[in-house]
Amino acid sequence: MVCPQEHKHNSQYTTWEASINHGTLRPVTSVTTERYNKISSVELSKWIIPAGLGRFDREDTPTYLPEGWASYVHPEGQLYFCRHSTPVIVTEAYLYNSENMQKVFFWLKCIEALCEERQIVVHPGIELFIQLEESGCAYYFVDHLSKTEFWLDQFDTDEMGLPQVASEEHLKLALNEHYWSHVEYFPAHFGGLEESTVNELISVFSHATLDRMTSVVSTFPYTPKDCRKYIDLLKTAREDTQDMYNICVIARLWVLIMNHRFTTHHGQESSRLSRTQSILAPKQYTPNFVSRAMSHLTLGISDVYTRKLDEVFVDDLVYTEQWHQLMQSNTKDWKASLQISTLLLFAHIIHCIIPGVPSLGLLSAIVLCTSVLSASLLLIQHRHLLDTTAIHAADHLLAIRSQKYGFKIAGMLSALPAVLNIYGAALFLAHGLALVALRLHPGVAAAIAIFIAIFAWCASRMLVPRQFSDTTEKCEV
Repeated sequence: MVCPQEHKHNSQYTTWEASINHGTLRPVTSVTTERYNKISSVELSKWIIPAGLGRFDREDTPTYLPEGWASYVHPEGQLYFCRHSTPVIVTEAYLYNSENMQKVFFWLKCIEALCEERQIVVHPGIELFIQLEESGCAYYFVDHLSKTEFWLDQFDTDEMGLPQVASEEHLKLALNEHYWSHVEYFPAHFGGLEESTVNELISVFSHATLDRMTSVVSTFPYTPKDCRKYIDLLKTAREDTQDMYNICVIARLWVLIMNHRFTTHHGQESSRLSRTQSILAPKQYTPNFVSRAMSHLTLGISDVYTRKLDEVFVDDLVYTEQWHQLMQSNTKDWKASLQISTLLLFAHIIHCIIPGVPSLGLLSAIVLCTSVLSASLLLIQHRHLLDTTAIHAADHLLAIRSQKYGFKIAGMLSALPAVLNIYGAALFLAHGLALVALRLHPGVAAAIAIFIAIFAWCASRMLVPRQFSDTTEKCEV
């Protein structure tokens, strides 16, 4: 076997290249492996049933694994292999295939040589994951003592597919999340978890339940009902923390918690304590003629929708519950505009019977038809977003946010049915007043117009919502 040769990838990072036959050794994370992206197929056919198949004393498992190796089956059904050594080795490569086993042995020797050269101390609490690839081998280490993931060389977070971080401690939160993903994927071989790990998780969800029940701006992403379900699961799992099914439950919930801690900068100098609190450098959208014109032409209604989108996507984070509330509110608005515009269009029949000002009636009908069309299109476009996940909601918000105007354009489009509804109703009213002026007297039409203007002004003042500070009134009774 050929020992790996160091190959300079660029001035900052190094990869390790073996021979042409074996390819390169590259780092991956526990969440960027090919676990859920494997492309394989089997062909079904008739099979000869061996005599005595199914007897309890019959040996069903192949016995030709090398000494120290054992096979395990994940609760989801994934077969994986483990070598109980220092470090512990885990792989999903099918080691009953002798060619795969030879490749694994080769890369293990390469990694052991690198560890010795790097003077990396490998203690019994360290595990090494390796993944055979057509181009070589992928790997990562996890440390059960520090509950983190690590590699043999330094790498940029972008190169590793990791999100941007604020500090080294912030980075450790992401690596801690990856550690628990590894435990979830390989739960059967290492002997289980400590009960204190489960107790801490129960405490986290208990506190989160109270926080969500008493605060409208809690940063925790799960509802009190969900939290109570998780607590029940954890209490059951605590009865046997060596069972691999329970380990998967515990590890997956720790993944959720660590992801939440990463997004809120848990334990950092600037941590997010409120869902509406921004702790990242804000994106500046300088108002210009176009944005001001949008605001005026939409009578300020677009600013309301823009503000809602900004509030639901603080620091590019969206919570499922708040997103659903926003979609339900917008859908209700669009349906109301659709109904009102439709009713006004039916009322145009009266205008057609009574001669008046054809141009005003026609213009009103066109505007109202446009309102109906825009409301219908928005309802169709957003119907699949009514009960979508936070991930898909974030993708949608990123797609509709302009680099120059932010959510200003999206807010204008959302406000279009209501704005056109108002313009159409105003033209409809103007046509009605014109009929009154022609059939009765211009003074009567003027008096009606003044009364409607005063009523509209009073109604607008009464319907202006009061603004409350989230920080001063956090607790609900």
